[in-house]
Amino acid sequence: METLSNTEEISDYERERGKPLPGVLHAFAQSNLIHQLSRCNGEKYEFLPELNIELDGYKAVPDISIFDKNEAFLKSKIDIEWVTAVPLVTIEISAPKQTIHSLLQRAEEYLKHGVQEAWVIIVEIQTLTVCKPLRNRRTFTSGVVLHEQSGATVSVEELFSE
Repeated sequence: METLSNTEEISDYERERGKPLPGVLHAFAQSNLIHQLSRCNGEKYEFLPELNIELDGYKAVPDISIFDKNEAFLKSKIDIEWVTAVPLVTIEISAPKQTIHSLLQRAEEYLKHGVQEAWVIIVEIQTLTVCKPLRNRRTFTSGVVLHEQSGATVSVEELFSE
């Protein structure tokens, strides 16, 4: 008798970063987002992709982390594998095999560990959700999203243009 396995093999990428392999739409969104953020506020903030962060024992690799340029680790001449400074904002962008539930769970973990806002981008349905503490969430399908502290703005339409 043959049995079917419900387990898929986990890639080295997923094992290392704790999330599925990104796709092409993910790459476009990440590139567009970094470009928009840098254009409007690159002199005061750093927009860092795939940075390893460790916040009180919680390890993660957000797709993009936003930091004030005055953070001490940014001035270091020594490379750091795991950054312990808390980002102002973390951004997660959906991957083909990633569930919305898992993305929102990650956002909640970031908030629980001191991140002010966690953005969740679902590329397939072209939405950007801003998550704040106490499950305060707002989803955008168009228009401009503002991060109040930094003044950074993102056009949802430009985010999803190819």
